[in-house]
Amino acid sequence: MSEQIVHFEPKIVEPGELLAAGFQQAYTWETVDQISKLWDQVYTPRMHEFVNGTGTCLGICYQCTEQGFHYMAAAALTTLEQVPAGMETMTIPAHRYVAVTVQGDPLKKIGAAFEFIEKWIVENGHQRLDNALALEVYDERFTNDTDLENSALDIYVAIK
Repeated sequence: MSEQIVHFEPKIVEPGELLAAGFQQAYTWETVDQISKLWDQVYTPRMHEFVNGTGTCLGICYQCTEQGFHYMAAAALTTLEQVPAGMETMTIPAHRYVAVTVQGDPLKKIGAAFEFIEKWIVENGHQRLDNALALEVYDERFTNDTDLENSALDIYVAIK
């Protein structure tokens, strides 16, 4: 079986300030495969609790170091009022991002997308934002477990 070629079309986006609520945890690069357990606490059992949700979920990566990073599995919100009990909130200031869309079983291609963006940033004279902020944007195109081959999500990496 031949390896599938992955192609990305980068663009610069400026979505403005983002509001989110969910659960966060620190990960090492060796424990990155455990992120799905964090989503299991938010996506299916609690999404109905977000009265101010936009319908989009965010995987928020921040404070990246050589040892690891922090990750928040969250719902994007219109306001931080009436956040479900036990959830943490985050306000992400407006930034410029390099964005790519990941299509066709995107969860298997996230790593390739991040590698592509990192290379593109350097080759195009940009610099990552100091706190290494990155977002996984799961909107109506993401089908979760139902039809991943026709699913899509966006990856945003903040730049200066």
